[in-house]
Amino acid sequence: MVNRITSYQAGAELEGTSSSQPDDPTPMSAEISRLASSIPFTLTGIPDYDRCEGILDSLLSLLPPYPRATTLCETYIEHAAWIFQPIRREELIDDILAPLYALAQKRKNNISVPETEYPAHTIAVLFMVFTQGALMDLTLPSCNQEAENYFQLGRIALSLRPVLEAPTTQTVQALALMGYCYSNGGNKRYTLDSAWSSIALASKLGQSVRS
Repeated sequence: MVNRITSYQAGAELEGTSSSQPDDPTPMSAEISRLASSIPFTLTGIPDYDRCEGILDSLLSLLPPYPRATTLCETYIEHAAWIFQPIRREELIDDILAPLYALAQKRKNNISVPETEYPAHTIAVLFMVFTQGALMDLTLPSCNQEAENYFQLGRIALSLRPVLEAPTTQTVQALALMGYCYSNGGNKRYTLDSAWSSIALASKLGQSVRS
């Protein structure tokens, strides 16, 4: 199980008061860093089912508290989605945010869920949205560590399921958002070449999803 990466309260609370934001979030664990350094994504996903499910459980446990999550989503919608909108607000809130937090709550309560309820690429979409929300949060430094942590978690989620085999709408959205994050992240490791590669692949896969 992966250790938490920020000093935000781990878990998936559906209600509660917002936590104060840390000045310097705790760095990612060694395991998360190792996984993040081996991707942006694999072509076939992680074949080890138990390992994959364990990582998915860890990713769900690393979701920020629900009030912070909604703030990040609204910040993304208001300040980032106007220029690039691969996902509508209603879809983000009703079809991604709320169901994933409900799933995280089930796992927190040790309630068994079917394999089909572990949508890795949907989790990737949400973390990429969180990345943009944190980047656009004017109360945080530019190119802040919170955004970087969410970005790495999104990349890991994207790597857990095949990207080229039977891509879904969420696969396309996650790749498109990842390209947007590459272009806005400010990290010297990220280039416009990475951004264009991600967006180009998203565009190509989008044709197969629609056909």
